[in-house]
Amino acid sequence: MRISISPSHAPSIAQLRKRMCELGYQVKSDAQIRQWRHAYKGRKPDPTNTVGLELATDGKVPRTSFYPDDWQKIWPEYGTEIAEPALAAVQHEERL
Repeated sequence: MRISISPSHAPSIAQLRKRMCELGYQVKSDAQIRQWRHAYKGRKPDPTNTVGLELATDGKVPRTSFYPDDWQKIWPEYGTEIAEPALAAVQHEERL
């Protein structure tokens, strides 16, 4: 599953990494974000970094997009009123 980390309204990979680091998230390199973006060898960010991506993109890349089947187990406090619209938006974008 490829996740849209860099749609036209999102920051560049370098900008995204810089923003995540400013927020206190550990990102090894721009290549790491590219691997998440392309799901290289099935790679995806850990749950902590998915929150960082969500914050760094002002919610345009929701944490639930990386864990659509088990996000409720990972973030039980993240209610369906927040997550379901975010998942629907990602699924719509994937169809385009």
